[in-house]
Amino acid sequence: VLPNTVQVDITERTPVAQVRVGRATSTGEWHTVDGEGYVFAQSSPTLQERLVVFDGVESPREGRTSLKPGAVNTHPRLLTALRVAERLRRAPALIGHRLSAIDVGDPNQLTFLIDEDVEIRCGGEDELEPQLERLRSALRLVSRRQVGVRYIDVRFTDPVIGPRT
Repeated sequence: VLPNTVQVDITERTPVAQVRVGRATSTGEWHTVDGEGYVFAQSSPTLQERLVVFDGVESPREGRTSLKPGAVNTHPRLLTALRVAERLRRAPALIGHRLSAIDVGDPNQLTFLIDEDVEIRCGGEDELEPQLERLRSALRLVSRRQVGVRYIDVRFTDPVIGPRT
């Protein structure tokens, strides 16, 4: 600020999810990620409670780590996971449900978990809005009938509901 003052504004990065980073993703460390794709350098061998897990961002078949801790990452599947997570957080269909994980391993067949163990099967990101409307109807039906659910597949006009056995 003229004539002789320096002003520093600090904006803290806030984790919104966590992703496993490592040569072999099954043994890699968990890193938190902010909404811009910044992968925090600090890692943990265990999951942090209450943060959404991003699965399928790194493929073991790639043979190398594509995410760089301590930097903003622009990996396409990470960016897809961030966009989908934001849309799901604002989705009326999921009010009262906790988003646990999002799998973007196949961008045309997204899956996510709600309430720790109910799998929702979707198509691609561009199909998400109508599928969330189908999910809303399916969740209302499940709630009214008080049925235990293992999965809901909303890729079809009439969602498929897999009961818990």
